Amino acid sequence: MILCINTACFPFGIALFDKGQLSASRYPIDGQSLSENLISQLHDLTRPFGGLRQLSGIACLKGPGRYISLRIGSTTVRTIAQIFDIPIRGFCSLTCMAMPYRFHAGLYMSILPSYASHYHVRLFGSDGMTLQPKTSLMHLDHDRLCQHLSAYKKEVSVICNSDCSFSKQFDHQPWIRFLTCDSHLQNLLACYLDIPSHHTSWRELDLVYQEH
Repeated sequence: MILCINTACFPFGIALFDKGQLSASRYPIDGQSLSENLISQLHDLTRPFGGLRQLSGIACLKGPGRYISLRIGSTTVRTIAQIFDIPIRGFCSLTCMAMPYRFHAGLYMSILPSYASHYHVRLFGSDGMTLQPKTSLMHLDHDRLCQHLSAYKKEVSVICNSDCSFSKQFDHQPWIRFLTCDSHLQNLLACYLDIPSHHTSWRELDLVYQEH
């Protein structure tokens, strides 16, 4: 069984998958009580399936994302992995957002809100088989992001949360298409199953904060 956990960006959630199928989930999880309730919710989620010791792996978002919740999640994941000797795989939040489109050739730009009208941004390309980053991780304010998007003269799909506030500014540029990503748990499983990588120990989980 694979545990997928998102405490990097709203809406937070946890899910348990067995042989690629969803077994149970808690979604969304209240961010205000995350530090008090996360471990108990994980116990409740896994108890009907034999508990945390039955996990064969953990997939989590390692950022960028919300600083405090990301640290809460990583500390919880590290503790579980250390106690039960479970391998961890951490994935970039922006990669996770683009994963559902890996089999559709094109350009995809993942955007996550940061602080004070700033955004985490990364461009990906798909050849219809695999997803590859085209840029490094960018941190742009609202004006620079709009300028960056306006510079594109060929079709690009922008992936963001449903509360994205700037999509209407690009109604006159039909080659910029906006897609919604409000759940990261199924995407996390896809990352875990499809992205080649070795498993890491709890000591090797490096986070990408860029959030305050």
